[in-house]
Amino acid sequence: MIQLSGYIMGSFCLFLVLIFASEATASTYWHVSQEELPGIRKEEQIRTINEAVSLVEPGDIVIIHGGIYREEIIIEKSGLPDRPIRFQAAVGENVVVTGADRITDWQEEDSSGSIFSTHWPHKFVTWNENNTHPDDDYHLLIGRCEQIFVDGYALRQVLSFDKLSRGTFFADLDAQRLYAWAFNNKKLSNEKNLVEASVRDQIWLCKGDYIYVKGIRFRYAANRAQQGAAVFSGDHNVIENCVFQDVNAIGATFTGQNITIRNCTFQNNGQMGFAASHAHNLLMVGCTIRGNNTKGYNRGWEAGGNKIVFTRGAIIENSVFAENRGNGIWFDIGNEDNVVRNCLIANNEDSGIFYEISYGLHAHDNVIVGNGFAHNPGAWGAQAGISISSSPDCVIERNLIIGNREGFNFREQGRSTPRIHDKESEPVWNHDHIIRNNVIAYNRDAQTWGWFDIHDNRHW
Repeated sequence: MIQLSGYIMGSFCLFLVLIFASEATASTYWHVSQEELPGIRKEEQIRTINEAVSLVEPGDIVIIHGGIYREEIIIEKSGLPDRPIRFQAAVGENVVVTGADRITDWQEEDSSGSIFSTHWPHKFVTWNENNTHPDDDYHLLIGRCEQIFVDGYALRQVLSFDKLSRGTFFADLDAQRLYAWAFNNKKLSNEKNLVEASVRDQIWLCKGDYIYVKGIRFRYAANRAQQGAAVFSGDHNVIENCVFQDVNAIGATFTGQNITIRNCTFQNNGQMGFAASHAHNLLMVGCTIRGNNTKGYNRGWEAGGNKIVFTRGAIIENSVFAENRGNGIWFDIGNEDNVVRNCLIANNEDSGIFYEISYGLHAHDNVIVGNGFAHNPGAWGAQAGISISSSPDCVIERNLIIGNREGFNFREQGRSTPRIHDKESEPVWNHDHIIRNNVIAYNRDAQTWGWFDIHDNRHW
């Protein structure tokens, strides 16, 4: 009979406990692929991201292999602080999640073989007769949601059949027909051509907490203005190395708290790169936001690089906001104590940073150059490197503000705003600022400027 000392026996039991605990918390790997994967067990391989969403538990890792995934993904499960749920592209593989489907069922509509049509049952804006948002003449065409791409190039939309020409399309919602004429006069009925039309207005909705998303390219969605193609409403999400591009309106919206966005790109979206609301403690680092508002939405309403509202404690750092057709960085309505630092903010058509009816911006150590040169007569005071509009308690320091239309602006109107947790509006105006140690030079119209549309002199 073998006898074990108490010390050895206790160590052995602890060893068994650690083994069982390790097995209980081990992560499950799921592989999403549209083709068979060599070396992967069949029970670990699935065909769609949605199938993975239905199977994951805290700590699980979903590896998405290369391909175009034509799905609307809704994530309602949550991870845990020490065991997030991960959705990540396989190393070195191109993963695309798209709101567009490939269309091959085209029929010729004219003797020249240039115009083709297909069945089109989709309506994206149904609450007004023009099927547009906003519903005004300015946005009669801009505010439509339909998109068509031929070989990756967007066709331009027209509003009647007789306006069709090369490179255009027309969506007849009453007749449920979609008409298109390729820019290179290709026969769309040839299945070798890649013709895609956006049929989903939302492609990724993350409601869960502690979700990690990495390396995915999101594109082509028929989302209306003020709606994100991808929406992150859960808390403590991390979005890394993702691309949000070429959607009809906003690339992504963030409404959860404590979200981290790292090394992502938001580019060439129809209205804005991203939007955020009540996204307290948002951290954006190492991102690129460029070339947004390709459709020409009214930039005084909501357009350009981004718009952030009712958010406290956001930090935007080490990022690039460039060549957006509107403001580069726009905080508007009730924001509190936000930071923009160490960013390059260049060649945006309106203000580089526009802080409006909010509180407590700290903008420091940014390079801000070439902003504000759009022909936009209604944007008085909002075409500077930095424009502080009716927003108290700001600290602006150590910024390089060079070569803009205007350098640094105070902009004052008779404004009010609700606070984050109070629906009642209160008056808000510029006061108690610290502006120090900035280099403001070579700006075209003025180095510093005050735009005052107010009669009670409270701004003094």
